[in-house]
Amino acid sequence: MDADRRIDDLELRLEKYHEWLVESIQERDRLALDAAWGVHYALYQNISAIGILAGAYIAFEQRSWVIGIGVGLALLFSQFAIFSWSNGQRMKEVDRLAQLPTWEWKG
Repeated sequence: MDADRRIDDLELRLEKYHEWLVESIQERDRLALDAAWGVHYALYQNISAIGILAGAYIAFEQRSWVIGIGVGLALLFSQFAIFSWSNGQRMKEVDRLAQLPTWEWKG
């Protein structure tokens, strides 16, 4: 019976190790995806910021606050749209990669 007890103990330790491993893999994947999508989001935000600067330059050259406000509002809306789109794509990727294999325990 000592062998049965040792086998049960080993199975329990293996189950706990498997749970820890799954959590570690999910955390690693989440951090990697967040970093990659953070770079993606920053790239599009910088492109939008360049557009805002271009709008400010146009407004300065035309000496028109109306054009400047219009361009600023349009680009502000574009930043919100970029954030929503980028975050939606990131969440789809997280959901897709979050499916790890399950372990069927006989216990």
